[in-house]
Amino acid sequence: MRHDHAMKTLALLSFALVGSLATFSSAHAQNGGVGESGMQQGTAQISTRADVTMSLSTMDGTTAARLQAISPQLSEKMSAIRQCYATVSRSRPTVTGTLAVSLVAPPTGTRTNVTASEDHVNDAELVRCTVRALESIRVIAANRPIGLVVHLTFSNSAARGVEETEAHRALQTSVELVGSGPDATVRGHIPTGEISFVARGPSDNAELRALGTVVLDHIAGLLDCRRRAGRRGASPEGDITLTFTVQGTRLVRPHVDANTVADRNAGTCAARALSSLRTATALHVPTATVVLHFGPST
Repeated sequence: MRHDHAMKTLALLSFALVGSLATFSSAHAQNGGVGESGMQQGTAQISTRADVTMSLSTMDGTTAARLQAISPQLSEKMSAIRQCYATVSRSRPTVTGTLAVSLVAPPTGTRTNVTASEDHVNDAELVRCTVRALESIRVIAANRPIGLVVHLTFSNSAARGVEETEAHRALQTSVELVGSGPDATVRGHIPTGEISFVARGPSDNAELRALGTVVLDHIAGLLDCRRRAGRRGASPEGDITLTFTVQGTRLVRPHVDANTVADRNAGTCAARALSSLRTATALHVPTATVVLHFGPST
């Protein structure tokens, strides 16, 4: 079958696919899907929202009836593809992009040729896993020949957070000490105003600086929390107060003391993002407090 580069894009709804191939997002990836996966940033586990979307285009000679016949299998394979991305994004959260996979079943025989035709994710493991998932599709003789291209888009909020954090670090990599003694605090912020914080607990300057630095190092997870708080047009602005139990260099069991963000889950999200901080210097206090400020929508 000739692969014509001027492929025609199909309107999937016209083939009554009922949206099953139109969008596969984390909202549908409960119970082990890729909707909630973990990313390692420093020593904190950051909750990640990841999405995989699919669209199709056909090669010349592929009829609507044949596409409709194969669509249930394509829909089923999305579960395996989501799992591929979940595995990759846990260890490499910045892997995002698009991947086009060609699927061609010749007029005769039982073989279906599956190849990655356009790779913009640049991750060999993800490409291999995705191709392997689609290779298991079976096309019966009555539905041959068929040729189509499966267009996949991979994205996740952690990747955006990491990219933003790296950009912010290029502008600011230090924290500011304010006051002295028991009333001393350490402050940090993102230059764009999205997030700022004030932390207190230790009176020693080196310990205070270590506390502020470790919070600044975990801004990626907090950016994700602020992004979620601003969904559906809501304002993400507000303050979240967290108190940590200090165990030497470890800050554990963050407790949400107050949350003025409209999204009531914002406090829990922030606590999860800062759930296991480890400072460079031991803190000689029983507890430490961090007050986060989420800036308004820009």
